[in-house]
Amino acid sequence: MTMNKLLKVLTLASTLSASALGENSNNLSASVGVDYNTSYLVNNVSQAENATTTSLKVGANYFGLDLYARGLFLADSSQGAGHRYGGGLGKSLKLTDSFSLKLDGAVDRVQTGQANIASYTEADLGLSLSNKFLVPYVKGAYQIELDQYGYTVGLEKPFELFNFVTVNPAVEYTKMTSYEAYAAKITLTKTIWKNLSVFAQGAYIDNNFLTKTVDFATKELNGSLVGSGGLRWVF
Repeated sequence: MTMNKLLKVLTLASTLSASALGENSNNLSASVGVDYNTSYLVNNVSQAENATTTSLKVGANYFGLDLYARGLFLADSSQGAGHRYGGGLGKSLKLTDSFSLKLDGAVDRVQTGQANIASYTEADLGLSLSNKFLVPYVKGAYQIELDQYGYTVGLEKPFELFNFVTVNPAVEYTKMTSYEAYAAKITLTKTIWKNLSVFAQGAYIDNNFLTKTVDFATKELNGSLVGSGGLRWVF
C-alpha cells in the first residue's frame, strides 16, 4: 500500500472519529495515527519488517472505567497486509497524592500478513504504578492460536526536557513460552500543533528463541537496533 492510500485511510478515520465525537462530550476521546516501523514489535519480537501502520482508537469513561475500541492496519515491505482490532477496559485507583495504580485488560484479533505467523487472538492484562519517580509495570499476554503465553516486566521514567519534548526511557524483560527478550527503549514526543504530536522511538532488542520452529515472529533480533516514528492526532 502506498503512502497516499495510508493517508486516505487516516483521513477517513479522522472524519469518522470527529463525527462520533460531534457532541463534544467530556467522557469521550479518540486518536488516530500513522507510523513507520523498521521492525513492528509485539511483545518485543518482530512481526513485520519495514512496516507502515494506520491506527484508530475510540474511548469513553463511564463510572470510573475507561472503555475503548481500537483498530490497526499494517502494510510491510513484502507487500504483506495485516490488521489488529479489539478493545478493552482500564481502571485507575488513587493510592496517595503521589501514587496511583492502573489496571488494564484487552482482547485483540490479529492477522499479521506473514506466511509463517497464523492469525491469532491475544488477551492482555496489565498493571502499572504511576508516580513521579520510576514507573514499574507488568503485562501478561496469551496468544491463543500460537500457544504463546507469558509476561513483560518493565520500568520507565517519562520527563520533560527543556520544556520542549517529552522523553520516556524504558527497560523491559519479556518471557514467553518459546522465547525471552531484553529491551531498552527511548521515546521522544513533541506536540507540534494543538492535539497533533510527532514521536520517534529507538530500541535495542535482544531475543533468545528457545525453539527452532518459529511461528510467532518474522526473525530473531539479536542485539538489534530498531526504530519507529509517526504522527498522532488526539481528539
